Amino acid sequence: MIKNLDWGENPTEFEYKLDQENNSRVLTIKSTKEFGIYNKLKFYRSKVNIDQSSEKTNELSYIKDPVFSEKEVFLKVLVEGSANLYSYKNESTKFFYSTKDSDIEQLIFKTFRTSNMQIQENKTYILQLRNNLKCQKLTLSSIESIDYNKKDLINFFVNENQCNDSEYINFEKKEKHKSLLKLNIRPGINSRSLEYNKISSSTGAVNYDVDFGNKLSFRVGAELEVFLPFRNNSFSVTLEPTFQSYKSEIDYVSQSAVITSQKITANYTTINVPVGLRYYSFLKNGSKLFYNGSVSFFNIRMKSSKIDFENGGHLDLGTDTEARIGIGYNFNEKYSFELNYQFNSPLIKRYRNYNSYFTSLSLIFGYTLF
Repeated sequence: MIKNLDWGENPTEFEYKLDQENNSRVLTIKSTKEFGIYNKLKFYRSKVNIDQSSEKTNELSYIKDPVFSEKEVFLKVLVEGSANLYSYKNESTKFFYSTKDSDIEQLIFKTFRTSNMQIQENKTYILQLRNNLKCQKLTLSSIESIDYNKKDLINFFVNENQCNDSEYINFEKKEKHKSLLKLNIRPGINSRSLEYNKISSSTGAVNYDVDFGNKLSFRVGAELEVFLPFRNNSFSVTLEPTFQSYKSEIDYVSQSAVITSQKITANYTTINVPVGLRYYSFLKNGSKLFYNGSVSFFNIRMKSSKIDFENGGHLDLGTDTEARIGIGYNFNEKYSFELNYQFNSPLIKRYRNYNSYFTSLSLIFGYTLF
């Protein structure tokens, strides 16, 4: 079993297990001719000439021809058949090809500067395709319409193999059932606490401190999750409009010279829209752990969100941002639960000489609709 890291660049080693019970091992390019996951990905070791010219605009060469250097690398197999297409990615992506009658060589494309500082392109790959892969009998104008990118070249090599009536594998053909977009319903339970104090403007000492304590409350969210198309969809971006509230009432006894008692009620009800980043760590049996962080810059505060004093007066509650981190478990791409912590959010910012402390710990259950 090979650990699929959905490599952004070509690897020089890989990790594998003989079975679930064994410890993982690492093999390097020196000891491996090829490796892969059946019908999903494949890397092939080859010693090839690779153009070292930079494609960065401020580093373009004045030489039209490629500057080759021989390297032993793992080439990623894109199409395998009688006509093969490979890629190698470092600073930029280079494509290679081979046929049953020829060795692997680079399809040449190079951007360069002329003596009068104009930027031009060496498109030798067009001639390579036309002269060495002739089954489709394409016109020169048709081949010239093929851009030097993965999509166009894969289409060309797939068609070439079909034309040759050759069995082939397109390793870049995506599974249609795997969606990059999910909608999750996420109800849960919050344990939230609120405390505030007032500071003397003259002495800086705390005049009084009010602690509303921990309270349990219900929360519900609808999460839109968009998976990023790299690292085997291990990363996703989330957007989760969430309704949640906090309510508490205490009997407060003042510690001033004249002892008084009054009821103080806190009510904080909001709809938050946090944006987050999530990372998945794949386990066996279709399960995975995930870790996420999110920040909410958009919070809709209900008018009732305030602290009311029985003897008269109130303090409005509200915050501009909320930050959270969480860890969770997902099973079968359908069910999940998460433990989520909200960092302190100052709810009484608009009033001078007040400090407030509002935190939350949530247990969230998730169900994926699609």
